[in-house]
Amino acid sequence: MNVKLTSENEKLTTRTRVIKGDAQKLPKVGEPFGMVGQSLTPGIARVVETSWVTSVVQTGNEKHLSFKTETGSSYRLEILDE
Repeated sequence: MNVKLTSENEKLTTRTRVIKGDAQKLPKVGEPFGMVGQSLTPGIARVVETSWVTSVVQTGNEKHLSFKTETGSSYRLEILDE
């Protein structure tokens, strides 16, 4: 599914605040969340993997959710299309 991951951390834990790309599954408590994003350098895949997810909250509608990880990082995920 095509997604947009936004870091909600004051101090960035990713190189950019927003990453667009593809995820095979949604974040799930007890697992790391991973996706392949648009590269900052053409021709190279950008793999993003968080630490273990500790909470997931549905926000707004079924296409928006927020999640936190064991390291205290907070993210917002928007499903752009499936």
